[in-house]
Amino acid sequence: MSAPTNPLDGAAPPPASNVFDDQMRGRLAVIIVVGFFGFIGLAFFFPPQLPGDTLGVILGYLAGWVSAIVFFYWGSSSGSKMKSMQLSGRSAQQGGFK
Repeated sequence: MSAPTNPLDGAAPPPASNVFDDQMRGRLAVIIVVGFFGFIGLAFFFPPQLPGDTLGVILGYLAGWVSAIVFFYWGSSSGSKMKSMQLSGRSAQQGGFK
């Protein structure tokens, strides 16, 4: 008997890794990074008239997102992902963990 495919049948929702695959994460990362540099370009060529340190706060917020993306793709998260893939490959070859 196969697992129910209709979410209304009481089946558990698919894991997040199936919903948001690596391709979608990559696209979202590109959009955020391009938006960050686009905002810097707009702020440089067309300086907005914002009160106080509003521009600095916006740039800091966007820079935080960009740094999170960089650390995810090239930091410890990528190493952890590669280690998990190696372990899952090894466990599949050996028939499981012992």
